Amino acid sequence: MQADDASAVKRRVAEFGRDYAVDIGPAGGPPWVRQAERASFPAASLAKLVILMTAISGRDFGAVNLSRRLRVTQHALRASSPTLRSRPGDTIALGTLLGTMIVESDNVAANVVLEAFGVDAVNRTAMTLGMSQTHVYGVYKDSAFVVHRASTSAGDLTRLLRELVNGAAGRGKIINRAAAAYSLRLMSRSDPDSRVRTVLPPAVPVCMKTGLVSDFTGYAILLQPLSGKPISVVFLHQFGDGLGLPGENAGAILQQDDATAAQLVSEAYRRWGR
Repeated sequence: MQADDASAVKRRVAEFGRDYAVDIGPAGGPPWVRQAERASFPAASLAKLVILMTAISGRDFGAVNLSRRLRVTQHALRASSPTLRSRPGDTIALGTLLGTMIVESDNVAANVVLEAFGVDAVNRTAMTLGMSQTHVYGVYKDSAFVVHRASTSAGDLTRLLRELVNGAAGRGKIINRAAAAYSLRLMSRSDPDSRVRTVLPPAVPVCMKTGLVSDFTGYAILLQPLSGKPISVVFLHQFGDGLGLPGENAGAILQQDDATAAQLVSEAYRRWGR
């Protein structure tokens, strides 16, 4: 990496302001560009990555029974699901729930898994990975006001992406190669309509998860260049009043942030991924 490369990206990031956090660098190496990486932000659906890690952690991923059926409770149904048509008492395979939770970002699927493993276990996973700013407070809910149910930081999400890379290399703290490969496969299918997926050559794998609500956008992205080290790109933006209420022109902001995340990914790959 050339010094002027980092300076050019830093100048772009510096234009974002205090409501943004950015963390870009090689997954497993010193960061290239950072801003407010320790600041606490809503996690929204990004917390589902920690739930996933909790469900598949352990020395032997083969011991994780993905066909194990988990029960849907009335409490889990406090969120709506565009994918699952479930009633209290129904049972769904863990593998189906994890796939639906990550690929479709389904809140009911996340709630069922979260209830099965427990909020405390998910928060212990975060602490084990050094994610000191990440906390899950309860199940996802639908309401007139979107109350944030989890918090995180750009630096914490970078640590989680690093665990995926280390796990794939057999050096994970809590996941092994098979678990990492499983997670990355799910993330490679997530958010198919994001502009992030349009700015790189088709041969470059992009694994990602977004968190999008009425006053927050968040992106945790892992690029796997054909040569060189994997690159992590984390981009968070809190707008509105910070209470979960829709910000002014929220729809336009969500679209603009998707374009910005795509630009950051494109620049990171162009400067350091080839």
